[in-house]
Amino acid sequence: MDRKKFFKSGVKEVARELAKTPVGRIIDRQLHGISNLLDPVRLEAFIPKEAKTYHEIKRAYPRPPGSLPNPTAFKKACTLCRDCVVACPYGAIFMMDGEQGPVINPNENACFLCEDWPCIKACETGAMVLLEEDVLPKFGHAKLTDIHCMNHPDRVIFLKGGKKKRYCKECLKACPVEDVVIYNEQKLPEFDQYCTGCGICVKACPESAIHVVFDEHSDIVERNR
Repeated sequence: MDRKKFFKSGVKEVARELAKTPVGRIIDRQLHGISNLLDPVRLEAFIPKEAKTYHEIKRAYPRPPGSLPNPTAFKKACTLCRDCVVACPYGAIFMMDGEQGPVINPNENACFLCEDWPCIKACETGAMVLLEEDVLPKFGHAKLTDIHCMNHPDRVIFLKGGKKKRYCKECLKACPVEDVVIYNEQKLPEFDQYCTGCGICVKACPESAIHVVFDEHSDIVERNR
């Protein structure tokens, strides 16, 4: 083994083993805490006001990109190694307690649909497989709470010199998939069938008006970025 491969595999193995230990879990929580301080996003901020708990939106979290759609097959193939957790550059993948394995929560940390799928490539057991070209994962569907949207007819933004209506397009700017966000006659965003539920629009919304409703099972959606 050459020097480069040695250090690459060595660091990977150390990170994997550290993540399994009580100390590793403490470090992981501390890193998440530091991340939250730098980017103070909280899950509760994305829950619609009429929802009492997050679990009223959906019961289960979706699997990471490329996960085998059959739950039994995924559980059999996944060794709980945490390689996908370590590989994700955005901290979107985390481990559920017990033997549930890796999941994501787009309402808290968005999946940025990386071009090279580092999380999938890190999986050596076949629990996650590379997607075909121009195919994206499907975690759920973005949903708007109309009254919280800045573009709602009843919302007026006050600026110096009097009242002025401001139309927000942050979700459209942020969406990585072409033509998913469509504005209706009231200038409110709607999300078409090709929405992946990645959560990027959730993170981009300045009024916390968007949340992702999860699908029952991880799926794929064919659509160019």
